[in-house]
Amino acid sequence: MLEEIDFLAAKNILALKIHKLMEKKNISKSEMARLMHTKRGAVYNLINPKKDSKLITIAKAARVLGKKN
Repeated sequence: MLEEIDFLAAKNILALKIHKLMEKKNISKSEMARLMHTKRGAVYNLINPKKDSKLITIAKAARVLGKKN
């Protein structure tokens, strides 16, 4: 149970950071999806801490936002 809580906390932090970077760079969800070569729904799930995201989607978002790792 503790591992699940740690995972959810990490997901919440990543979602918040990605969303703030998108706002800072003035990138909409639609534009982010285009840049990531994915659907807008995947971006919505990515920045919504209550939704699941795949690690590959998080990595794509990081690259688009200029974060290598």
